[in-house]
Amino acid sequence: KINMAAKLKNTILSAFKMHGLTLRSEASQYLVEVLTPVNQQDRSQWLDRIIDTLQKQSLLTSMVGKAECETAVQECNAEQEDDSG
Repeated sequence: KINMAAKLKNTILSAFKMHGLTLRSEASQYLVEVLTPVNQQDRSQWLDRIIDTLQKQSLLTSMVGKAECETAVQECNAEQEDDSG
């Protein structure tokens, strides 16, 4: 049985790769922690939003670090609060 965290990490990495982005290891670890409590149906939606937000950050390189991911997650959280409010 594949470890859930490892499986989620692979999902995250392949989603980023599909968009031409490469995640640093601390960034993928961070996103695993962020997405683990999210229920499975919502995960891909969250992942899409995080990647979308990252792409709007005008990244200087295709390598994405933890700091960029934290910013993207905060923006997604803020958007979600706006939606539900």
